[in-house]
Amino acid sequence: MVKVDSLIKLHALISLNNSEKNGYELMKELKNKLDKKISSSHIYPFLKELKQNYLVNYRKLGREKIYNLTKNGEKFVNETLLKFNEVI
Repeated sequence: MVKVDSLIKLHALISLNNSEKNGYELMKELKNKLDKKISSSHIYPFLKELKQNYLVNYRKLGREKIYNLTKNGEKFVNETLLKFNEVI
């Protein structure tokens, strides 16, 4: 089971829900949104966990992996947002 226990993970899910991205694009976008340095150790282990749980897929474009949510991933994002909404 994937835990979304940080703003970085939450924003990463929301960003992937909006459009497919590679890891670098995701780090750059999160850095701008959160006004915080985001390293690959924040992003790639989370993407790997999402992949292992069938929540994201990727396609190769040269050496890059372009990540996108699966149908289960889209459902997971919606459920996660509902949980956060209840807290707020």
